Amino acid sequence: MPFSAATLPKEERLHGKKDISRLLDSGKWGSAGCIRYCFIPNDSDCSRLMVSVPKRFFKKAVKRNLLKRRIREAYRCGKPQQAVDILLQYTG
Repeated sequence: MPFSAATLPKEERLHGKKDISRLLDSGKWGSAGCIRYCFIPNDSDCSRLMVSVPKRFFKKAVKRNLLKRRIREAYRCGKPQQAVDILLQYTG
């Protein structure tokens, strides 16, 4: 049985100063529990994700990275149908 990585492909990761600035400036904000989110429709054929876990909540990088991996996996299992750029930010 071949191994398949359960990661987000590069084209589904939101990066680049211009794209992030556009999302933060003109995106719609909301919150659900301890997650704050921002989203905006994009012109590409797939959704893109950015996850942020501030250092003030988890001092150790190991714990921050674990939480980011869990958030990305939850997103990967339930991707949105339409193409949107999404920021998920942990707020404690």
